[in-house]
Amino acid sequence: MHLLPNWRAVLRYAWSVRLMLLAALKFSTEQTYQFFRSAAAL
Repeated sequence: MHLLPNWRAVLRYAWSVRLMLLAALKFSTEQTYQFFRSAAAL
């Protein structure tokens, strides 16, 4: 398997990478919110 010569451009315009980053951001935000919400209830 070989990388494309323009792999950076491919990653920049790949929607799958953007959606993975968005999902990771949503997951981490949700976990942080739940953590602070449970800590505030104590």
